Amino acid sequence: MTRYYGKEDASGRTVIPFKQATLSLLMNGRRRPTSEQAVILERILNELGFAISKFDMVFAYKPGQPILALDKTRDNQ
Repeated sequence: MTRYYGKEDASGRTVIPFKQATLSLLMNGRRRPTSEQAVILERILNELGFAISKFDMVFAYKPGQPILALDKTRDNQ
């Protein structure tokens, strides 16, 4: 995420747009991503080979269902 969306803080370190704990909650299905988070995740997941759109992440969300389960092109989930 830092490659595309990272920003430098006052000390010159690159920081990600949201915390690792938030990413964990999103990926495990414990929290619905905001539209801004979905835009960021869509690019990263597509680059990793997952066919998951920001629309799916926001509107097809089911509590407890991991985000990667939204990829219907993969059988082994």
